[in-house]
Amino acid sequence: MRAQPSISAQGIGIGECADLVATMLREQGFSAEIMPTDGNPVVYGEGSSANDRTMLFYLHYDVQPPEPLNSGIRRHSSSPGWMIVL
Repeated sequence: MRAQPSISAQGIGIGECADLVATMLREQGFSAEIMPTDGNPVVYGEGSSANDRTMLFYLHYDVQPPEPLNSGIRRHSSSPGWMIVL
């Protein structure tokens, strides 16, 4: 399990998050490519096998900015942001 801070609205950590996802795919034997866009990058990974099934993962970068939030949304956890808690 890994934690990577990313705040899409502020452009913080997005490239690092894409790099992490691509690295994790490669570590599992997939090919991985980071594709730039006008917004956040897209990470495309592909693997091959003798199986005729297809699996699709969709992830996104819409995390909330750090507190305090002006929208009145309260944090529902006692752990600091981006800390892995099991």
